Amino acid sequence: MTREDFLADSSNEDALGLIDRWPDWRRPALVIWGPAGSGKTHLLEIWRRKAGASALPPLEALRDGKPAAIDDAESVASQGEEVFLHGLNAALSQGAPLLMASILAPGRWPVRLPDLRSRIRALPAVAIGWPGERLLRAILIKIFMDRHRAVPDHVVSYLLRRLERAPARIRQAALMLDRMAEAEMRPVSLSLARRVIADLGALD
Repeated sequence: MTREDFLADSSNEDALGLIDRWPDWRRPALVIWGPAGSGKTHLLEIWRRKAGASALPPLEALRDGKPAAIDDAESVASQGEEVFLHGLNAALSQGAPLLMASILAPGRWPVRLPDLRSRIRALPAVAIGWPGERLLRAILIKIFMDRHRAVPDHVVSYLLRRLERAPARIRQAALMLDRMAEAEMRPVSLSLARRVIADLGALD
């Protein structure tokens, strides 16, 4: 998950720009939010390495006054609201750099404590949008390349025409196809792709 490996397009350029500009942020904290599989974790990892962010568990990282990166932040916050609030207050009061990633916009996190809700809503946030076809195609090809799997262009096009336009769905289909090809010791083909599409339909 390096900066060089990140696939950029108009859907994520604002978030990527902020990561590239760190530490020149107006405030030390930021929330990146957007669809599952859209690159939030990748951006978090780019920033974590750049900032030297703590590898401690999320709630401990918030309290140590050092840069902290928290993935799936809405779940972390909702599982221990009071602890999260105290840690967040400590991090903000110390000016500790903090980057969080979530599927939901900060105002929609499922937290009950009024103080925590208001604190989260006040955090700067940047959204990652739904990717276009060029980025989805690039994601699909990159997954196969990372697995040293040659996939004909017509198979890629077939998958893109039939899959939901969601990064998580694209990744799911690619991994299923890779596993199927490996199990059967055969190259990726249109017939395998048809079976993956049928299996995904059955799963739905």
